[in-house]
Amino acid sequence: LQVFEQRYGAVHPSFHIGTLKSALTAAFNVPADLKRPLIVFLHSDRALTGHLFCSQVICSESIASYIDQHFVMWAYDLTEKRLQQQILTECQAIFGFSGRKQVENVRAGQVALMIVITKVQSAPQVF
Repeated sequence: LQVFEQRYGAVHPSFHIGTLKSALTAAFNVPADLKRPLIVFLHSDRALTGHLFCSQVICSESIASYIDQHFVMWAYDLTEKRLQQQILTECQAIFGFSGRKQVENVRAGQVALMIVITKVQSAPQVF
């Protein structure tokens, strides 16, 4: 968070601090009127599009406010190879093989990606 704010400023959505699993808990294990979809924001310092996306979209006051009102947001840095492997392992444990494949298809250094996760019945769904 500190590096993000140094790079892009203080205007941004509130990021859930913790693990992906704790972000899922914050989004879905709450009373029904407080449940919100989870945005998983994957980025890499090597992605030019990621820098543009952060500075021009995520840090827009209106977008940040909308995300805060309607979503829980969790960010993850894919810059280092070991971090890429960690998120793939975590995604497979939580969402199964198809969830892992969706994240695996993102190549670090090429794009920034926002994945929206909703809960249908009792299982999280990755979109």
